[in-house]
Amino acid sequence: MKTSFAIVSLLISVSAHADIAFKGDFRYRTENIKEEQASPLSESDRTRQRMRLRLTATGKVNESTDAIVRIATGSTTPTENHTNNQDFTDYYSKKGIILDLAYFNWKAGDTVTVMGGKTTNPFTLVGNNDLIYDADLTPEGLSVKYLQPLENGVELFVNASATWLSERFSASGATDNTDVGLVGGQLGANYKAESWNSTITLANYAFSNIKGSTAIAAKGNTLSGGAYTQEYNLTSIGLEFGTKVSDMPLTAYAESVSNSDGGNYKAGSIVGVKLGKLKEKSSWAVAVDTRELEKDAVVGVLSEGDSAGGGADIRSTRFNVGYQLADNANVALTYFTGKKAISSTTLSPNYNRAQFDFNFQF
Repeated sequence: MKTSFAIVSLLISVSAHADIAFKGDFRYRTENIKEEQASPLSESDRTRQRMRLRLTATGKVNESTDAIVRIATGSTTPTENHTNNQDFTDYYSKKGIILDLAYFNWKAGDTVTVMGGKTTNPFTLVGNNDLIYDADLTPEGLSVKYLQPLENGVELFVNASATWLSERFSASGATDNTDVGLVGGQLGANYKAESWNSTITLANYAFSNIKGSTAIAAKGNTLSGGAYTQEYNLTSIGLEFGTKVSDMPLTAYAESVSNSDGGNYKAGSIVGVKLGKLKEKSSWAVAVDTRELEKDAVVGVLSEGDSAGGGADIRSTRFNVGYQLADNANVALTYFTGKKAISSTTLSPNYNRAQFDFNFQF
């Protein structure tokens, strides 16, 4: 924690002599989780208070390159890779600050951008959906993004990325030294007309050497002795459509995913719609999505962490409504209802979660 605060102090000091911009956000959350327990059959009921703080510094290296650093509340525990939340607990204990982002963003040309380090997600996700990747994940590696505008409102894009999930090394050679990684490629197109727009994507996410490696958390996938029994080679297709209804933005989207190495439980999908946007005071927005992920459709520990407890082998619907209280301040209510372990032949436990958030940007 002392190291993180030292980084903040250094950035503030340097900003007086360099081109560095800061931004941040803070969220206060009240959350209730009701989950059916299989043995003995009962229902647990948990209520907790949580917070999230993020501070981002963007420094201008030169005309074509930026360096981005973000610190945030959170934990370095591997199973907490999908969240920056911190619980209010342990008798007013101090909360952890972690390095959440640290990467360069290089505009290598008019159409090419290169990112490297601990980065934001490099892929275009229709409707900003989180079927395959949780919104708070920060991948580690290199990526290249290509965007080519054409005539008549069409843009073509290509995104490619190589990231590392687990570095494995044994000096004695007693265990496998092959790293676990992810190589992803995506093709897509945007189209913008006078009154509507659309996006279509086709992607492949190939995980290397994951079969037999140790899972950091049991998030619905098929495991044996704590290790993955499947390879994961995912293909996804996404479609987004946007327009306006009574001057309010409306977005509908859908994405499907299939794991070619996933055995009998390899498919997943999400469908959602959003109306409105939180911007001016008194503006509002509503959204709903529904998803289903079979047991080995995705790598569960990377997927969204709230729907039916997160991960794979779930079916869940999410409702969200937000209201803008003032400039840079809003409230939001989110409700999840679904089932865990949908592949089970004995019991698929019910799972319900409600979240009430105060959100502030600065």
